[in-house]
Amino acid sequence: MENPEFLTIQELCARCQIGRSTAYRLIAEGGITCVRMGRRILVPRWALPGLERPEKRSSEARGGG
Repeated sequence: MENPEFLTIQELCARCQIGRSTAYRLIAEGGITCVRMGRRILVPRWALPGLERPEKRSSEARGGG
């Protein structure tokens, strides 16, 4: 069951053009927020600049918050 609000490590690596080791290191160092669901590590889209929800970006552009 895929959730569009979260990225897997594989999706994170593809979108950010980083290697798997780098992704895990950034998570371990606290550079990337993640949630653990059992053995899975998922990264919320809002945790990555430029990948937040479009409706959030458009409300910020209008001065909303």
